[in-house]
Amino acid sequence: MQDASKLLFAIFIALLFPKSGIDGNRFSFLVDWHDNEASLVRKFNLFYFPSDDAIELVSFVLKYTFDILRSMNVSVPLQIELKNRRTFLKKIKCEGITFKSLYLGSFINVFSRQMKVVDYGDAFTRDYFSSQTERTFALMKPESLKHLGNIVEEIYSRGFEITKAKMCLLSEAQAKEFYKEHEDKSFFLGLIYRTLVRHMSSEPVLAMELMGKDAIKAWRREIGPTDVEVAKKEAPSSLRSLFGINKTQNGFHGSDSLESAQRELQIFFPSDTSLGKKAPRTSATFVNCTCCIIKPHAVKEG
Repeated sequence: MQDASKLLFAIFIALLFPKSGIDGNRFSFLVDWHDNEASLVRKFNLFYFPSDDAIELVSFVLKYTFDILRSMNVSVPLQIELKNRRTFLKKIKCEGITFKSLYLGSFINVFSRQMKVVDYGDAFTRDYFSSQTERTFALMKPESLKHLGNIVEEIYSRGFEITKAKMCLLSEAQAKEFYKEHEDKSFFLGLIYRTLVRHMSSEPVLAMELMGKDAIKAWRREIGPTDVEVAKKEAPSSLRSLFGINKTQNGFHGSDSLESAQRELQIFFPSDTSLGKKAPRTSATFVNCTCCIIKPHAVKEG
């Protein structure tokens, strides 16, 4: 009788906590929803089922209370946790929620409720999505902006998502900070460095955060070799080959490592402006201008 009870309990737990993964039915995310009527931020576990793009929402009534207790080394009985799980939305397909729309920081619309993805719900989802949705920093230099439309189309066609973008003007000091890793005391390299700083602070640039599978390596591969002449010979389909001019005016920049990507993203898209560092100012003049918004469906259609 005890064995039968244990088996039933195991089946119940398996159904309550389905296995993660493409072959194991679902991925797990933690999402926040700001309930305006109650003036509360409600916490949910969102399960995504890639086989049919369906989702399921489970609310955690006391989840964060339990997390605090665990951090204080206070154990929480499993039966108490289970009692505080509430199915908020049974498994259903929700238009607009796809594999590509789920990444940390993204906003999703669940039947008129806007929710923010704040964390991964389990280790498998974290490991899988950390490579699939890697972020990198990309920069379009002044000489490439005249081809902006074509380049944006190229970015999407090559498997990237533009998650942040900002047209801005770099001051000379900001250009020096951005290229400080390339500063060299030798005369020849120092001359190239100074030329690059002057060029980058002379006209607007477009800073972007790109997301994609192994985005750092992939973006470096897509822009091609630094020297445009080399790019034309060795990587004729690369962006520098297609839109670059010469070694200095090669059209693009891409972070070469995770550390560089984090540093460069913080320069243009600082997460904490209270530290005193100002992001490069926008190129917008707000004189004789208007606002134009390109809706998501138009961007996807090119």
